[in-house]
Amino acid sequence: MPAPVMSSGKIFHQGFNRIIAIDSYNGFIYWSMEIPEIIRVNMPKDGSVMCADATGLFIGYKNTCLHIDGQSGQILQMYEIDNPDYEWGYVARANNKLYGTAQYKGAHYNNIWGNSSWYEQKSGNQTYKVCSKEIFACNTNTKTRVWTYSDGVIINSTITVGSNRIYFVESRNPTVKNFDSGKIGLTELWNDQYLVALDLDTGAKLWEQAINTEDGIDVFYMQYTDEKLFITASRDKYYVYAYNARNGSAIWNANHAWHHSDHSGHQQHPVIVGDKFYLVPNSYNINSGTRTSNDIGVHNKCGTYSACENVVLYRGDASINMVMQDVSSGGGGGKSSWKWLRDSCWLSMIFGGQMILAPEGAGGCSCNGWINTSLGFVPED
Repeated sequence: MPAPVMSSGKIFHQGFNRIIAIDSYNGFIYWSMEIPEIIRVNMPKDGSVMCADATGLFIGYKNTCLHIDGQSGQILQMYEIDNPDYEWGYVARANNKLYGTAQYKGAHYNNIWGNSSWYEQKSGNQTYKVCSKEIFACNTNTKTRVWTYSDGVIINSTITVGSNRIYFVESRNPTVKNFDSGKIGLTELWNDQYLVALDLDTGAKLWEQAINTEDGIDVFYMQYTDEKLFITASRDKYYVYAYNARNGSAIWNANHAWHHSDHSGHQQHPVIVGDKFYLVPNSYNINSGTRTSNDIGVHNKCGTYSACENVVLYRGDASINMVMQDVSSGGGGGKSSWKWLRDSCWLSMIFGGQMILAPEGAGGCSCNGWINTSLGFVPED
């Protein structure tokens, strides 16, 4: 499921067809709302489906995006996609606008039952990417669309925002453009690919760049920081590509082996903090691509990791322990571990409000033995 998000002292956390608002500082539950069929899973193959601002939560649901008041749980607004063939995909907020994508109905993953829902395959239908036909911006006061872009097929997991631009990778291959599903496993998806930047306010195309990366069969991510874009493709190992966010020109690329090839080892999501790009087990300098460490966040259980300036946080090797690793020296340093506490099967431990926020996210997992509880951690000093 999606990672929790935090804003204005509240954590918004998704459960099984349920959204919960939790006080970040004392764990008080402000409200809990059951919403049938809102569940979305296999997030490494999809994009952001919820975000938060000072007013509350925005979350994609069927053909709408719900704006839910953070304090009361009241639905303040519903933004709708008019085309009956589409559902709401990506969700983001910036510049007094709501950003979204339109994808074919049923494009998202929602099955959680049985072996087919481990989403661990390295090929086949568990690896298909969730893709969108349109990306757009809505005025949050009037609900009207400000702009819409539609050219190629947009890979949701590559959409990212920075420096008043929205970026993504799209395929303009005719076979892909004519495909009638939003879950795409066609080999042609990796052909005719373009890295695109649009103006956040107007939707005007600022630049585009044809790219040719390794096929991201397992995962295909993109992130922004410091006027750079980073694409991570995973196939038989990890491949990392850095681009100039002002014009799309290539800066550097690198690759390294998976630390392990199961329990999410082949689909870890990178974390960028300062001038470091962390991708288990390595870290790279974002400017030069120089490898600076090879012992970051090493673990062999499910889930990915989060980080702040001096700490990487993840689920440890014992399956039922959470681990904080000191990375203040640039490499993997000492570790602190809490037994019987754990992350979800993807990501439920985040940093926010100068705290570590760990709402319970493991219920329903086939593992056992941990304490089902939500926690918050504060620095000793």
